Amino acid sequence: HQGSFIQLKQPEPWFRTGSVSIGTVNFPIEVDGKIHRLAREYNELLADNDAMDKMPSFEEAVLNAAQVKYPRPKGDRIYFWGQAETFETIPFWYVFDPQNWNNYLQQGKVFKDKIVLIGGTAQLANYYPVAGFYQKPMSGVEIHANAIATLMTGKTIAPGIASLPLRGVFVLV
Repeated sequence: HQGSFIQLKQPEPWFRTGSVSIGTVNFPIEVDGKIHRLAREYNELLADNDAMDKMPSFEEAVLNAAQVKYPRPKGDRIYFWGQAETFETIPFWYVFDPQNWNNYLQQGKVFKDKIVLIGGTAQLANYYPVAGFYQKPMSGVEIHANAIATLMTGKTIAPGIASLPLRGVFVLV
């Protein structure tokens, strides 16, 4: 075994033309197996890859595409708004069912002025939010929703002690 090998590629050029906004979806997995930091931190871990330096994270690309201005992040951690299923999930088939489309979704008016994420809602084994009392795994699309909400509201979390050696001393004391 030679260790981990990561080779990232950008989408085909014809996907990157015009006003299309593309962002990376990977989150760095912490030592405890959980996701704490924003997706842009994954790009910084791969800083030697020139293509990744210029590509925004998914949450940044979504907010840019929606033309939402957000404050500059003060920290690099995601503020989780709650446990799994905090954000409303609407099954995709509701869009195709005439009764749901006309009544529940009000012919699409329910989506007006909202950012809609389409993705799998299966809860993946290692996708737990940071807080220990949320023991239910969270789907990837919910983690992205939390990251987008974190950037929109400026609630990024910064570590209390920035220096790793000082953190060690604090734990030791």
